[in-house]
Amino acid sequence: MLERTTLKELQSLVGLLNFASFTVPKGRLNFRALLSLLNVILKSNHRILHNLPRGIENLIWWRQNCEQSSAIHMPPPMHFLTTDASDIAWGARLDNLSLSGLWSEAEKDLHCNQKEMIAILRVLEDHCQLLKHKTILIQSDNKSVVAYLRHEGGTKSAPLLDLTCKVFQIIEQYQMHMKVFHIPGIYNAHADHLSRFRITPEWHLSLMNKFCLVIGLNEFKMARLALRASLPLPSGKTMEAGDFKDFAKAMTDYIAEYLENIRDRQVVPSVKPGYLRPLVPEQAPEKAEPWTAVMADIERVVMSGVTHWHSPRFHAYFPTANSYPAIVADMLSGAIACIGFTWIASPACTELEVVMLDWLGQMLGLPESFLARSGGEAGGVIQGTASEATLVALLGAKNRTILRVKEKHPEWSDTEILSKLVGYCNKQAHSSVERAGLLGGVKLRLLQPDGKRSLRGDTLRDAIEEDTRNGLIPFYVVATLGTTSSCAFDALDEIGDVCNEHGVWLHVDAAYAGSAFICPEYRYLMKGVEKADSFNFNPHKWLLVNFDCSALWLKEPRWIIDAFNVDPLYLKHDMQGSAPDYRHWQIPLGRRFRALKLWFVLRLYGVENLQKHIRKHIALAHLFEKLCSADERFEIYEEVTMGLVCFRLKESNEKNEELLRRINGRGKIHLVPSKIDDTYFLRLAICSRFSEESDIHVSWEEVKASADEILKGQ
Repeated sequence: MLERTTLKELQSLVGLLNFASFTVPKGRLNFRALLSLLNVILKSNHRILHNLPRGIENLIWWRQNCEQSSAIHMPPPMHFLTTDASDIAWGARLDNLSLSGLWSEAEKDLHCNQKEMIAILRVLEDHCQLLKHKTILIQSDNKSVVAYLRHEGGTKSAPLLDLTCKVFQIIEQYQMHMKVFHIPGIYNAHADHLSRFRITPEWHLSLMNKFCLVIGLNEFKMARLALRASLPLPSGKTMEAGDFKDFAKAMTDYIAEYLENIRDRQVVPSVKPGYLRPLVPEQAPEKAEPWTAVMADIERVVMSGVTHWHSPRFHAYFPTANSYPAIVADMLSGAIACIGFTWIASPACTELEVVMLDWLGQMLGLPESFLARSGGEAGGVIQGTASEATLVALLGAKNRTILRVKEKHPEWSDTEILSKLVGYCNKQAHSSVERAGLLGGVKLRLLQPDGKRSLRGDTLRDAIEEDTRNGLIPFYVVATLGTTSSCAFDALDEIGDVCNEHGVWLHVDAAYAGSAFICPEYRYLMKGVEKADSFNFNPHKWLLVNFDCSALWLKEPRWIIDAFNVDPLYLKHDMQGSAPDYRHWQIPLGRRFRALKLWFVLRLYGVENLQKHIRKHIALAHLFEKLCSADERFEIYEEVTMGLVCFRLKESNEKNEELLRRINGRGKIHLVPSKIDDTYFLRLAICSRFSEESDIHVSWEEVKASADEILKGQ
């Protein structure tokens, strides 16, 4: 096979197998020896290669297995293993079993990476019958071992590669599935304890000097910390400051590790409804548990059922923002734990929100007439979602219209007026607009957009004039800047003229696309915003502020305040009227200190870096558009203006539905569809702040491979 081979031929073969190794089960494992062989040959400078027996075995394996394919979905984990290795022993926890063993004299001299891999191998060998046909989730604090198991080996350590091969032999022999994750050592306390103190599980002062002499004072201190964290809390004792610091440090490490390695996780879990109940006890614990027990269960209970929205391979819906500054701000908000319904309830909670909404409004280029700094009654408020903002604006518009109509027709009752009110929006507007009409008890007309899915001024004018002739009272219009289905933009300038002409409240819903207006080059899309009565967008979608943070600006908030004004004595205070009481600007009474997230993100990123984030996402969307357009089987369904690409096969709706099922079924990326005018298409949104060009190429390859599969034979 390799009796007489040129270097160029071997390089070509290795390159081809490198690509295939990611799709063939254990392909990477059986690729390592070939790669090492090539590296040796390159150093020797030989161009004609003779008698290469080291490569024969691996090539035979590839010949026998190259047509195999990886499982689309790995079954959810049923068993959970944590391991650790010290100089004297190894320790492991398999589900609720505590396992450990001393090293032999020969094993004591092995590298710590090898010891850790041996610990895993021992558990798999000893419990192979229990684990047969099951998925096991392995957690280790050794990053090298995690990397070798995740990547099916490596080329830096031949002994570690040999041990990795033995692990995979056990996995294959007993038809197990394996998931591997790194965990910081501080909350791998149980396995750590077993690997260091196998002789006795309790702490005995008589052993202190011996342990200090054997393992050294610093390691002794770390071991004592790990042991303390793993022991049950004394009766009646709960978490105090010291434990909180340890817990928070461990959680911070876990969060950073999770986010920085999120690409390695399957985007959508393979669980079914009801998966979680068997993983937790039937009742809450009577006694307090150590925090390490909670940390040890996160992967087993929570992460096994999480959809990873911040994976660069997640392309569904629209982005939900996430950043380290916002996470830290939420920690502080949770610590302050104020309920800022009035100014006096926590002055900083209200005043920081007033200023942050002004900062944000200036970043977007909103008119001064929306900002508190203008000196009038205008200002911004943080709502939970754009759905809430749409409803709040509708209720304010309804209140304003009822009062105005009563001035002309004092004999009309509220019920009579309410039955005549009618609102309007684009047929492609978000479903929450229609829902706001249902909750507000008013009629809402969905108007037909033009060929670019944009609601035009003439269409709105015709609808308003028709309804007025029929005795109805137009009172509210929602203009959408960035529709959910295809990110289309209503003709705001035209709609604003019609609303002002007829005295109708104009609300702007820019939930997703509004973040892009911090970039001056995209503000043309909100031309006419000065004609609106209210404006809303979600920093928690695209501006790196964690959910929930939906910014709503009102030119005349008095209409909202009057609509919601219930003022019991226990909520009154001496400073009323001098500062906003935000309980009157929203539907709930209570509210969290959400402005902290804006303050932290805006300061720690700065406008410049937030603009770079938006522009990068849009550029990545155009990259996918370019890749898709270059394949004659596909078409772009809607113009790409933001970070969303709408595309489809030039085939029937049924073929495109099959394409989506195949893409999501492969488990590598996740998309959702939409349908406009009975045309079914796929949506690919750039969602993760970790997304790079390489991720877009991976996603395109998944789309292309899925299309190859369903179009095969046509």
